[in-house]
Amino acid sequence: MKYSFDQIDALAELLADQIAGNPVDLEAVRNLAKELSVLCPDISGTMSRIVEWTASSGLGGGNAPPPSGP
Repeated sequence: MKYSFDQIDALAELLADQIAGNPVDLEAVRNLAKELSVLCPDISGTMSRIVEWTASSGLGGGNAPPPSGP
């Protein structure tokens, strides 16, 4: 498996900002999640949930609630 820790770190920072209530670029979140889904198949289920969440939010900014629970 090919892990891209730079991309994982970038996604983690964006998600932490979202949780903190700061506006984030949800399109960037979605694109990173899509890339990581391909690069890291073992986390593709989680990345798919993030992609779905960003799609359902309309990619409008930092007000969409993150996915909850497993």
